[in-house]
Amino acid sequence: MFSVQEQSNRVVVTFLALGLWLLSTAGAVASIYWIRQIYLGATMAFGGEVLTAEAVTPLLVAGLGLVATVAIIGSTEFHRRNFLKPASWRLFAWMIGIEAALAITHQVFVGF
Repeated sequence: MFSVQEQSNRVVVTFLALGLWLLSTAGAVASIYWIRQIYLGATMAFGGEVLTAEAVTPLLVAGLGLVATVAIIGSTEFHRRNFLKPASWRLFAWMIGIEAALAITHQVFVGF
């Protein structure tokens, strides 16, 4: 059996893991918007046409939605199997790091 202190720590760490999972899931969904905006900004920066870029974005968003769905389901299953293990925390770090890099790239290069 766990002592009261160990049970208390487990509850806190469980809520931390839940919060990180929600953050990484929300980041995956927000990444769709950020990548779309980066694509449009890069297209405009290199002299592309707005109508051509807008014609491609529905396919881009659909593909990114599929990738985000697979990433969310896959990471959820991984966390379920490796709950509170170091591999789970590493995956949280990688996912949130990639999402933060996309957010920073979006803010620096597109800015809206």
